[in-house]
Amino acid sequence: MDEWKEKLKSQLVPVSGRLVRSVSVGSVAALRQVNEVPRLYRRTNRDPPTRSLPYIDSMLEAPLAFHLKHQSHPHTLLWLQSIFSDITDQYYVAVMAVLTSVQKTEESLRRLKKIRDKSIATGSAPDRGGDDDKIRMQLYFDANYYCKKIEELGIKKENVDHLKDLLKLVETLHNKNGLK
Repeated sequence: MDEWKEKLKSQLVPVSGRLVRSVSVGSVAALRQVNEVPRLYRRTNRDPPTRSLPYIDSMLEAPLAFHLKHQSHPHTLLWLQSIFSDITDQYYVAVMAVLTSVQKTEESLRRLKKIRDKSIATGSAPDRGGDDDKIRMQLYFDANYYCKKIEELGIKKENVDHLKDLLKLVETLHNKNGLK
């Protein structure tokens, strides 16, 4: 009996890894929508964001369903931590890519404005900073809502890889730009 118990325990790690990947895959597809955030605000005259976008709920759908189905299992919390760590790793990379793109666009627009101001004494280029601030604000709302939902499951943000880094990234930009 003990021999079988040990064999089963040795298979727990590989099975857990497959389980985590299979649940995470469904969420990662929704992550592609992070790249759409700049398109929502650039040159659209949209109002500033006030809440997270629906892609966050889509991203959370598979892990929340997994939690509901397996909440009585003793390893569920550990599996969820691993699932959210997988998702958050990729979410962090996606947010970083969007923020890098926004920064490059801002710098490019500033250079163009300088060139335009030098060549044309009258008139001024439109300020696109507001759009970039809206993008940052949206990412801030999205990341904080994502974190809140994870914590509602009883998982501490310290136990999810890169979650604190993600929050720090969006918080820093949020505060740096004086957004409220």
